[in-house]
Amino acid sequence: MRHAQYTNEEITYRRRIISWALYDWANHAYITITATTYFPPYFLALAAPAFLKTGMGETNEAAMAIARDSASNVFAFTIALALFTAAVLAPVVGTYADLTDRRKRILIRLTFAGGLLASSMSLLTGGMWIPALVLYFLTQVIINIALGLNSSLLPHTAHPEDLNRASSLGYAMG
Repeated sequence: MRHAQYTNEEITYRRRIISWALYDWANHAYITITATTYFPPYFLALAAPAFLKTGMGETNEAAMAIARDSASNVFAFTIALALFTAAVLAPVVGTYADLTDRRKRILIRLTFAGGLLASSMSLLTGGMWIPALVLYFLTQVIINIALGLNSSLLPHTAHPEDLNRASSLGYAMG
């Protein structure tokens, strides 16, 4: 039996560390796949036709390039606004979570809401660029607040002498 040399307390401690690190691994799936790789070009495909000047068709390459640039600028502004919003809300949510000792509960709720919103992005079709921006904005705000809450759980999860090792494990898995 592999765990024979460990006590139940040590096994539970190791599982807590691995669970904390797996959250990092899971949220990086959203960051890598949705937020970075697939959604930006998908958004441009959804939004660019809406930014075409009246009378210009999608066959007009110059007009389509301007429309893609306009859609790209709107998308970049949405990202900036979402990050600013998260920067304003995160300390408020974090303080509330600390004062009420509900870090984990709030993190679970945010994770569920973020997962639901991110999954809703798969329902977007042509012309739905405004709902796409709203969903992306909300998921960005939620994931950035959730990352802070998850990080705040580390000192409550790992022993002080293991903080660097546990944090490195989470980073490596992510």
